[in-house]
Amino acid sequence: MFRCITELKGLVVDVDSIYAELNEWAWVFEKYQCVFITSKEDNARRLKVLYGENCVNKIEDYLKFFSPSPAMHEEALRRMNLKTTEIAYVTGDKEFCNNAMAFLCGAIWITKEKITYEDVSIAPDLICQTFASFKARLEERVYGFYGEVIFSTEGDVKGYILPVMLETDEEFLYVFMLGRYFGYSHYMNQLHPYSSAIYLNKREGRAFGVLDERFAKLYSAAVNRIKKSKQVDAVCSVPVRPGKQERFRNILQRIASLCEVEDISSKFYCVSDYPTQKNLSETARKENVKGIFQYKGDLNGKNVVIIDDIVTTGATIKECIKKLKQCGADNVYIVALGVNQKKGTYWSSTVPQVSCQECGEKMNLFINSMNKQFFYSCPGCNKTVSYEEGNKLLCNQVNSEFDII
Repeated sequence: MFRCITELKGLVVDVDSIYAELNEWAWVFEKYQCVFITSKEDNARRLKVLYGENCVNKIEDYLKFFSPSPAMHEEALRRMNLKTTEIAYVTGDKEFCNNAMAFLCGAIWITKEKITYEDVSIAPDLICQTFASFKARLEERVYGFYGEVIFSTEGDVKGYILPVMLETDEEFLYVFMLGRYFGYSHYMNQLHPYSSAIYLNKREGRAFGVLDERFAKLYSAAVNRIKKSKQVDAVCSVPVRPGKQERFRNILQRIASLCEVEDISSKFYCVSDYPTQKNLSETARKENVKGIFQYKGDLNGKNVVIIDDIVTTGATIKECIKKLKQCGADNVYIVALGVNQKKGTYWSSTVPQVSCQECGEKMNLFINSMNKQFFYSCPGCNKTVSYEEGNKLLCNQVNSEFDII
């Protein structure tokens, strides 16, 4: 889901980085307000002829390394007469895309390369592998990752499931990514319902497991997506530590029923407790989980889907795959609710947040365990507001930072 878009009205296009003829942007120009960023004199001249002088921002070559900058963002808003929460950046350059994520607008990356796990550790809202797929997704209103869209409040938008290449010691495997997870170190943490849903559903407390049915449907959609091109025989989850509550039990049973596959989770278990993976390096994480999983049975010739909620470095998943392969599994596919996002940097020193209108404290995002609706709560005065009301306050704050209209 576009992170803070109220309505997509404009696109800022890093046109030099995208493999498309300049006249192919005509369909975009007809539907959206547009600003084309280019450092090439010839492109600037041709774009002005095609779309008008106001739609072209010609910059110096050295500025591309810092693009889009706050000044460039403000210039784009001025030219389109729009607000931050009404636009998205489009680029073929990963660094440009990462820079665009510093603003609470949309970010779209068009790339011909295969998407790696490292790529999605700072994931934009849309990743398209061709110009044609970019066009199709906008026309079909595919506005973000499937999981994030399902948990959004917009009614008529669609989501996509992204296959991501994860490198193990012996091969590349696919992680089918349903969304992004913004942890506590990221400025998006309390602004992203999907991340809060994942966290609260797994945390022991009142909300534990209340979203199992919705998550089971998300996982099942991904498993059925895999089944369209691959045989899938069984499903399991990453085993929990000994003595811990099995949070995937109900979800796995539901997936097995909906997708007509075997639930093998009772045969797959963790043999010993291990320290938390939090704050460990990738190498330390790998050593931390080495040899701790066992499978009681024979998977000879079977294809297995393993599910997890949050994948950070993939160390635990890789160790699970190693064990399943040792027991005969032909192929193992991973389905993750969210890929953990590296710490984000907001463009301003004033980080965006939903603030209580009574006492000014930062409000936290929760889910009502009864009606499963999101709401913001103030730790200072206990005032609550609906997610929709809190999001409106956030958008007003973000837009006021570039209040040039």
